Amino acid sequence: MFNYFEGEVIELVAEAEEGYCFVNWTGDVSTIADVKDATTTITVNGGYSITANFAEYILVVAAGSAHTVGLKSDGTVVAVGDNTCGQ
Repeated sequence: MFNYFEGEVIELVAEAEEGYCFVNWTGDVSTIADVKDATTTITVNGGYSITANFAEYILVVAAGSAHTVGLKSDGTVVAVGDNTCGQ
């Protein structure tokens, strides 16, 4: 629990653990500047219950016909295959 003066503007910061990303703030969010920003502000006008929501990263790699795409451990993407049409 934190105590602030009425009308005070405070910063909210949501920090995701590795493998997760911030999604939004939910709860008593009527005075939050941007519910989709992990670092935002709120104007205190009373008591609040606010939750920072996170989602697990899902890595997706796609390829087309005659191509293979791979994801290296350092996060870089490698693509190989037919290049007859300037792919």
